Amino acid sequence: MNQYHRQHRFFHGFWKRMFDFRAFLFKKPYVLVLFFVLVVLGSTGIILGIHLTRPPIIGPITEEEAIEFSLNSPTMQGYINQNMSYFLGSVEYVDIARIQRMKEYSSTWSFFPNDHGVWRLEWSVWDETGATRTFAMITHFVDEMTGQIIWEGILPGA
Repeated sequence: MNQYHRQHRFFHGFWKRMFDFRAFLFKKPYVLVLFFVLVVLGSTGIILGIHLTRPPIIGPITEEEAIEFSLNSPTMQGYINQNMSYFLGSVEYVDIARIQRMKEYSSTWSFFPNDHGVWRLEWSVWDETGATRTFAMITHFVDEMTGQIIWEGILPGA
């Protein structure tokens, strides 16, 4: 018998012993329990990973909650930390029907969700200290279900 046949017989026997699960499990049943526990833990980890990486759904938020989410954005907090004056110019709820019309009109509105509305908020920010005067209009679209700011626009003024 040449060396190739010896190696082939060795590997064939090795793989046969490795994948003969019935004989293996009957000799060592604790392996089945361990395998089952590992499968359960692995699938639980995958499910948790999926749920923890998406934004949490907190339900339809109210106008006041949308204002809080917008006011606590990094942009607004930056202006507030610079002691600039600000006021809320307008708050408007954009429903699904209007979102669909906006998406049909232009592809620039593709960031809107397909199955729920958003809140549109406009802030005016200004500072009149000394000889300089700065002004900006900040527009936020806040997702109705997650409370996340899905779009932010800053229009600098004079």
